[in-house]
Amino acid sequence: MMLKQRLMTAFILLSITLSGIFFLPNAYFMVFISLLMALASWEWAALSGLQSKTQKIAYLLFIYLIIAVLMGLFMPVQGYQQYAGLLYAIFLLATLFWCLATIIIIFFPGSRLGKTWLKAFYGILVLVPAWLALSYLHALPQGAYQVLLLMMVIWLADTGAYFTGKRWGKRKLAPQVSPGKSWEGVAGAFLFVSVLVLILYIVNGISQQQMGLLIMVVVVSVVGDLWESLLKRRAGLKDSGHILPGHGGILDRIDSLTAAAPVFAFGLMSMQGIA
Repeated sequence: MMLKQRLMTAFILLSITLSGIFFLPNAYFMVFISLLMALASWEWAALSGLQSKTQKIAYLLFIYLIIAVLMGLFMPVQGYQQYAGLLYAIFLLATLFWCLATIIIIFFPGSRLGKTWLKAFYGILVLVPAWLALSYLHALPQGAYQVLLLMMVIWLADTGAYFTGKRWGKRKLAPQVSPGKSWEGVAGAFLFVSVLVLILYIVNGISQQQMGLLIMVVVVSVVGDLWESLLKRRAGLKDSGHILPGHGGILDRIDSLTAAAPVFAFGLMSMQGIA
């Protein structure tokens, strides 16, 4: 019954996601993703230690206000060119944050996440750049395929990590953060994505820089997964929420994406010399 529920939820989510990616104009796609991030911000509030509904609503509205301001700047597709410097700076900041998150994860439990307000601030650095990165990628030439490629890399990495880790996983990746993850699982993630990268190289002739960026996405996606696991462990929660039957919360489904999207966008902008 649980497996059937998980598969049904996954099918519905996939259908909605692909429809949004391929059939929505960029302006509507921005709104679509912003609603997703609003739901995620509600869950992040709980992970941060904000307990009351009033606090959670205030946090959700604050994040959505930031998104709304940025939406006003970038809603015309030309806005991405007009404010390219700001866009690049936001993606750079997000990339630096994920470097910091990696250090905190490595040294956990010796490292500290900080007080409630700091964990809430982390949510802004995670959710807002992720929304902006997906919106930007979608606005690029063949943007729908750029977003799909990013998601395919994350899905393949998750799938490879799950099956390889379940079959051969022995050496724990971060036992204090997420006991179920193993180095063998990480190797499986790289293996699965490497096959995709090789196919893209043969078929589309992607550059070595692009190949390296896609491999980097795997690394960052693992960090994003571990970061949410760390927050849940500190909050004493198994799942970030219960909105998705059989899957937990929104953050449980997009934790890897929130880390990978801004880094992927930052890498593309850097390779194209846009700043």
